[in-house]
Amino acid sequence: MKAVLSLVLTVGAALSLRASRTVEDFNDGWEFSRDRKTWRAVDVPHDWAIESAFDPKGEVGSGALPWKGVGYYRKNLVLAEVPKGKRVFLDFDGIMCDGTVFVNEQSCGRQQYGYLGLTADVTPYLFAGTNTIVVKADTTKLASRWYPGAGLYRRVRKIETGDLYVDPRDVAITTPAVAANNAVVLVQAAVTNLRLADEEAQVSVEIFAPDGTRVDGSTYGQLVGKGTSAGCRISRTLAVANPQLWRMEDNPKLYTTVITVRDAAGVETDRVSFRTGIRSFRFDADK
Repeated sequence: MKAVLSLVLTVGAALSLRASRTVEDFNDGWEFSRDRKTWRAVDVPHDWAIESAFDPKGEVGSGALPWKGVGYYRKNLVLAEVPKGKRVFLDFDGIMCDGTVFVNEQSCGRQQYGYLGLTADVTPYLFAGTNTIVVKADTTKLASRWYPGAGLYRRVRKIETGDLYVDPRDVAITTPAVAANNAVVLVQAAVTNLRLADEEAQVSVEIFAPDGTRVDGSTYGQLVGKGTSAGCRISRTLAVANPQLWRMEDNPKLYTTVITVRDAAGVETDRVSFRTGIRSFRFDADK
């Protein structure tokens, strides 16, 4: 019995730095506390247990380090004015373990699994002036057979988009068919509309060759309901002639898939791109 699986390798979302979407490093300027009384400056990514002494009575399977407990991180975000027609997200690659994000003492995001990221929409909680960001990391309920870490152990970014946008977590890129002379790339995504009215969005889906040459793409209208947080699903098929196949080597042949959103007035509100590798894998029971 033979099974053929065609895959697309998405190395990661390479987010455009155009005005419609900005991505900023948010690792600097954090303070850490275990009791919310005494704070000290730390460098993020940060693990509060690694910097502590080994505990001879600690759990051997998780490194005998004192990783169980609750830690708090805080940082100020100063704004001249509240962003208008924009959404501001704080993107955490990993909080170990049960992570909760607070902005000006208001809870705005939680992820209970430390190996998954958390993207918190902080827009409704911001005001002009100094905004206080606090992250609670709670490992007290975690059990582990290896050392899992503790705290803000991965990078943090601040992302700003328009209020008509694509969440990269809603994007799936696959290749239903790959042959020597042609590959089919299926792009599925969602457009989120947090405006006060329905919007006739213009959505472009394009793919570019490793050298930057545009290979295929199309633009079409998409009605997106107001206040949609789950997103309006889109699905588009792109054709790649004579595909350059991705290989596990230096300088792999990677394409770029780009999704651009414009509102009814033609103003670009978001653009997100993904490095995309095309390849076909065969799993054969006899070989």
